Amino acid sequence: MEQFIFHAELKNKLEFIIEKSHKLGGVLCFHGLPGCGKTTFSEYYAHKVAKEVSVFDANSHLFDRTSAANILNTIKETGNIVLDEDAENNPHSNDNRAWDRCFIIDEFHNLSEKRQDAYKVSLEKVSKELNALFILIVNTTRERPLNKTLTSAILSRCQAIDFDIKKHHFDEVTYLIRRKYPMLDEKYIKQTLPDLRQVMKRAKLLS
Repeated sequence: MEQFIFHAELKNKLEFIIEKSHKLGGVLCFHGLPGCGKTTFSEYYAHKVAKEVSVFDANSHLFDRTSAANILNTIKETGNIVLDEDAENNPHSNDNRAWDRCFIIDEFHNLSEKRQDAYKVSLEKVSKELNALFILIVNTTRERPLNKTLTSAILSRCQAIDFDIKKHHFDEVTYLIRRKYPMLDEKYIKQTLPDLRQVMKRAKLLS
């Protein structure tokens, strides 16, 4: 977790879902503005709690009328994948990760309501059959909050985590960024937030 810059409120939530992953449902939704760390953290989290991780980009299927079916068929086919031999065949293996597989579906917000709802039954069914966790990555804004971005059928099946950096978090996040990247100007950071991606690009450029 130390590589991430998250305000304390969010960090506590994320540490909780790492520790209690085995008690969570099979569908998580990480949502917030673009550039706030949702996708990067989802991959970190997935490898912490699952033995196999697959990432799908919903954007690559936008012009395919059967996008949901294609992604779900690919997911179901992974039921034939042999997991890590050490974890599966070694009786002394200490791999106690909660999930056998994790499927990350990025840019889920770009799917139409009809395409989103194509997942509503399959998410739960595949999760149970494969002991799999789904993480939906969703961009939300003030104008399009989560309840206007996801269909009610999908939203009701998710445990949602809000990654947004709100105004009252700016001072805390600015302090954390300056502590890690002292070459960055405080004024620049506050002007650029909540887009952490741009802040990180700037830090990389100056380092």
